[in-house]
Amino acid sequence: MKITDLKDSLINKKVSVVITAKRVNGTILGIENDEHTVGMVVEHEPVVWGKYTFTTTRIWGRKSDGWGSIINAKLLA
Repeated sequence: MKITDLKDSLINKKVSVVITAKRVNGTILGIENDEHTVGMVVEHEPVVWGKYTFTTTRIWGRKSDGWGSIINAKLLA
């Protein structure tokens, strides 16, 4: 995905993202827009990393060039 793809209409859509080098499926909970980045909050399958378990993650991209974890996100049909 690109940062220009992030719109409020994507909330509750299914998405595939990469978390700690593992691709997981989840649901977009919200879109966040700040001074330097645009991102989405994704609730996803549990991912265990050491003693921590993650079930939500912010996927983001820089406004200046679009680089960030957003480039590995894919909207699912």
